[in-house]
Amino acid sequence: MGDVNAFLSAIPAAAKSPYALIAYITSALLFITSISQRRQIKPVLKIIDKVPKEDRKGVIEATLNTKLPKNISGEQYLRREKMKYIFLAFMGLLALVGGITTIALVSLAGPHPSRNAQIRVQLWPRPEIKQKFLRDHDARLYLKTDKLQLDLTKFVPTQDFLDDIENIDETLMGKVVDLTISPREKYVIGEDRRYLTPVIRIEVYPLGKKPVPEITTNFSPSGEDVFRTTGLPFSSDVGVVKANMSPQITKFINVIADRAYILDLQGVDLTTNTKLDIVDEKGKPVIGAWAGNELGTSNGKPAEVSVSGDSLKTYFAVPSAASGHRLFWRIQDPSNQVNKEIPLIVLAANAGTGG
Repeated sequence: MGDVNAFLSAIPAAAKSPYALIAYITSALLFITSISQRRQIKPVLKIIDKVPKEDRKGVIEATLNTKLPKNISGEQYLRREKMKYIFLAFMGLLALVGGITTIALVSLAGPHPSRNAQIRVQLWPRPEIKQKFLRDHDARLYLKTDKLQLDLTKFVPTQDFLDDIENIDETLMGKVVDLTISPREKYVIGEDRRYLTPVIRIEVYPLGKKPVPEITTNFSPSGEDVFRTTGLPFSSDVGVVKANMSPQITKFINVIADRAYILDLQGVDLTTNTKLDIVDEKGKPVIGAWAGNELGTSNGKPAEVSVSGDSLKTYFAVPSAASGHRLFWRIQDPSNQVNKEIPLIVLAANAGTGG
């Protein structure tokens, strides 16, 4: 019974590789056949030494209900059957060793990428190279993680940017990626390291230009005078959550996992240099969470800050893995000693928000 349980418990491991599974099934069939043959002749082996030699052939035929060839003796038949089940057992052992070796190699190699998620990558050229860049679209972008490197070359030019969609392993979402653009003798990019998010927008500069974010002053729809750190408008289909940096206000913010939001923050001394990120109770950044001045961008920059410094807006989202956890918005600005944490409660995707 223990042997049967061992075989059954090994099935999930063998199923990781079709070759291991075939070897496993083959070895099981060989062992079963060997055991079956041994059981058939076992009754004969127990009594054959007590039977006279001249009668042994007849006893074997009667016990096994078979007819032996005329040119073979009873002893020769038994030796042949012994060798047969020993051979089958040996072949079963070889097949089992091969299956175990394959399983071990598969386990060491790790799981193959499932490639069941999509990312959208956009290259946004600076105005001085926009026309030529979109016409030539000769840039090649490399996204490198600890597991793989994506070589993005099939960008489709649009009116304003180059666009590409790539299939990736969904386990890479939220992981840090290193970015490299080529040819390096022509282009540089604003950031060479960020989190992998569903949408990645990268600003491309002509070689020799310092990649600094463009900050402009304009009026918000409500008439407020604000600084903007991105030229892209706010998305109308993103929810808004309000928060306040006042020391007297400690209300928790409820958000739903895997949903993009705009944080509307009230405070004092807020600037375009204010850094925003989402951390756990130990102060460590939450893997898969992002905050930035564009959807899906994890650069920690505000999208909009009032000139008076009393309000700020930025995009953010938290992953489903953080559901049920207590997190914190961390707001920092070393230039004016701003340092504040606002508590955050993450609800599962099928839950509602209360605040």
